[in-house]
Amino acid sequence: MRSAIRHIVLLAILAIPANGFAWTVAAHTCAAQPGGGDGTNLVSSGIDTSGATLIVLYSAAYIGSSAVSVSDSKSNTWTGLTNLANSQQSRLWYAYGATVGASHTFTISTADTTLFNGALCVMAVSGNLVGGDPIDAQNVNSNSSALTLTTGSVTPSLNNEIVITGFASAANNTAPAVDSGLTLLDSLTGTGRPLVGLAYITQGIAASINPTWTIDPAANNQANIASFKGPTTRRPMGVMVFP
Repeated sequence: MRSAIRHIVLLAILAIPANGFAWTVAAHTCAAQPGGGDGTNLVSSGIDTSGATLIVLYSAAYIGSSAVSVSDSKSNTWTGLTNLANSQQSRLWYAYGATVGASHTFTISTADTTLFNGALCVMAVSGNLVGGDPIDAQNVNSNSSALTLTTGSVTPSLNNEIVITGFASAANNTAPAVDSGLTLLDSLTGTGRPLVGLAYITQGIAASINPTWTIDPAANNQANIASFKGPTTRRPMGVMVFP
């Protein structure tokens, strides 16, 4: 019998890939008040959110509207992030562990029916941490008479987070554009209301990010960004030697 036999064990626990594995977009849509609206609620078309564990909604409205609130046809609880108010108001909202299903509609409204230039974009995704509030980091930014706007930097604290940004502008262009590897999921052209857009990226390895939105012509712009925690990542542990 030989002594001091050494067994080398390689622990090949791989990290979840950077894109397309940890998060799946179940459904998405945008809506806006025609011609700027008449103060009444804005209700989206119905989408099938089946399988989603996180829903993120971006709202935009004329600054003269009173505080905007969000509701949906499944009676979910919504959490609003920072409300950015500067010539218009915009905000990211989210609902996690939500009731989902077919014909799911979303509403933005004001208590005193003063919603004007209202618009929204919403996305339903699967993949967030189950059982806890998934919000991690957020930021907002705005400018005036400009062609570009950075969202402000966020630095996710964990791997496999999804970073979502909403954009609102007074520009009447076809569609906004966004960089830093984000996917422009949805947008609506501004015609008597804010132009809106919603974009996202899934990060395999957590890294600071500060995307830039671009429009034409120059206009007053707003951007909101947030990151949400994803499934736990297990990294390679290297080699362990047992005597």
